[in-house]
Amino acid sequence: MKFHELPSPEDTRAYVLLGLTHMRVARWQPAIVRPALEWIMALASEGHPLPPAGFVADLCVIASGMEGRLRGDIASASTWPATMARAYEDHVVGKLYSDRSIDRAGDALRRIAEKDRALALAYIVERVRDRLGIGGVMIGAAPLKTMMEMSPEAVVAAAWQVDPTDFAQELLLAQYQELIAAVRLAADLLGPEDLFELERGTAVAQLGQRLALRQIVQAAAAFAKDLPTIPPTRPTRPETPTRMLDEEAYPVGGFASIANRGSTESLLHSQLAYMETDETERPDLFDVKFLRDELLYYSRDENQFYRRRRHYIFVFDANLVAARIKDADIPYQRIVMALAAVVATVQCLTKWLTDEALKFELLFPNNAALDAEQKLLMTVFQEAIAGGTVIVATYAPDQNWTEVEIARSRRGECRLIRLTTSDMVANIGGTLRVTTTPELRASTQPSDCQPHDWSGVVTQLATELVA
Repeated sequence: MKFHELPSPEDTRAYVLLGLTHMRVARWQPAIVRPALEWIMALASEGHPLPPAGFVADLCVIASGMEGRLRGDIASASTWPATMARAYEDHVVGKLYSDRSIDRAGDALRRIAEKDRALALAYIVERVRDRLGIGGVMIGAAPLKTMMEMSPEAVVAAAWQVDPTDFAQELLLAQYQELIAAVRLAADLLGPEDLFELERGTAVAQLGQRLALRQIVQAAAAFAKDLPTIPPTRPTRPETPTRMLDEEAYPVGGFASIANRGSTESLLHSQLAYMETDETERPDLFDVKFLRDELLYYSRDENQFYRRRRHYIFVFDANLVAARIKDADIPYQRIVMALAAVVATVQCLTKWLTDEALKFELLFPNNAALDAEQKLLMTVFQEAIAGGTVIVATYAPDQNWTEVEIARSRRGECRLIRLTTSDMVANIGGTLRVTTTPELRASTQPSDCQPHDWSGVVTQLATELVA
């Protein structure tokens, strides 16, 4: 991966115009001039290196769905070698059309406001360039502004008449060779964290917020890799009486089939024919069939509302502001790792307990100490919040957690976990200490239990919450 700087504005102008004539998805024409220059300007304004301009135009045209509005045959520049053009079309353009992540990025792009789409496309180009591991050219905005002031027809004519310098020509050829070689070995051009930002519209947000969100998603994905694919064996637990709605206590479906088990009310009337009239000759055939489970009953549909209720509460202490530091042996800040641990745990429990009614409650202090972290989790769980599975709220400093746990337990099983940096363990079920060596422990366990690494803590937390 090499980065270059062009020696003069004339070289920058020749490099951009010559690169645009190499685009292959559509013909270089006036209709593409303004959008292409805006995409390149967005890359330059964000300080990102510029890959070959033709590749930028091809990628952005496909992602934005503009190729249907661009007509005409593809015209090649005389400096474009035929063998390289064929390899670029086969490997690079073919990959852009077939890559599933580019399709998802295009769908997400259509939900972004029109004024922000150039920045979103610049984000896509930069993420693709970074994942491919190719270099680029650092360019200034002055030559681009000059070209944007010209008419599109004049820019097209200037591109075909440009006299490429040896430096720009050799640089473009080297970049295209590097690009083709990288694409041939590439998997998805965009990662899950890239698509996450695009689909939630944070790709055009401020860099600090984007970076923290990306780190949470990456850390949660790393934790998920170490979690078991299937839930651990859960011991059979006796049912506890809880307050249930009517549709949870009685079947709501109709009769589905005939079974050999059921209640007296669902017994087929024809089975009464096995009863003998003489009471002195018992057991009769009815009794024998009953003992052998051979009597037939109506069977109802499975009730989709009859599910165990589980309520999980994650309490974030205000002292977590002290965890906004990064240790040398972990890739992200402690607070980011803690948020990622919660995200991975929620996702894991949702995957494991698909047959149970789940509710996750994330509670932050109401003193605005963790407002930034609260907004991050609201972005991560945007869909789950809309579906009612996750609730993000605040709590008062004098909150009585015993009363909260009792209140939630009236509607189902409730587990409460506190995230803190304090050594003291409150009697609220369990505590995750966010320190250099994170530690998960229940309030009844001794305080000198052995610390675990972050992946081990997440695995232990998810396993204990399932039991």
